Amino acid sequence: MSETELRWQLRQLPREIHPPHDLWPGIEARLRPNRPERKGVAWWVSLAAAASLCLAVGLAWQAGRSPAPPPPRAGGGRGAPAPHKEKKAPPRGVVAAPPHS
Repeated sequence: MSETELRWQLRQLPREIHPPHDLWPGIEARLRPNRPERKGVAWWVSLAAAASLCLAVGLAWQAGRSPAPPPPRAGGGRGAPAPHKEKKAPPRGVVAAPPHS
C-alpha cells in the first residue's frame, strides 16, 4: 500500500463518531469518588509551626552574634569633666571654616 492510497483511505473515514450512549455520568463519577472528605490540618497548627521556625531562626541568629559591650557605669556623673577629644588639624591645603557662635 502506497502512502497516497493510505491518505485516501484516511480521508474516507468519518470525522466524528458519536458514542452509543451518554458517557458523562461515568466520567463524573470517576472525577468525584465516593470517599469521605479528609479534613485538612487546622490553621493554628500551621501558624504554630511557622512561629516555632521563626523563633528557632531568631535564637540561632542571636547565638551567632558577638556579645554586646558592657553598658557605661552610672557612678561618674555630676561633677566629672567630659572626656577631652583631641582636635585634628585639617589636611594641608584645606582652609578650616571659623566655628559658629
